[in-house]
Amino acid sequence: MECKRCGKCCFESFYRHVRPDDLADWEARGRTDLVKAYEDEKMTRGAINREMAESGMTLHACRYLKKDEDRFRCEIYELRPLTCREFTVGCLRLCPRYKGKK
Repeated sequence: MECKRCGKCCFESFYRHVRPDDLADWEARGRTDLVKAYEDEKMTRGAINREMAESGMTLHACRYLKKDEDRFRCEIYELRPLTCREFTVGCLRLCPRYKGKK
């Protein structure tokens, strides 16, 4: 199945999907910007999520999810966390291509 690039799978915080192996890979590649983004978001996200939940606002999407006209794209696609790389189209209910249990 081809991805529709609706972005629904990315409407979660970036830091929630980062694993230690991702951090090690980014550090080895010299991408300290990604490591810092993870650390900054991890430190502030709990307070932000509480505030948004209390106000009734929806949570932010991943900081690297960008919209191009009517489709979404990942700004760090080649370096995205392993969780994102393992995601397959249609595997979760949030995906428009989900067909339920087989």
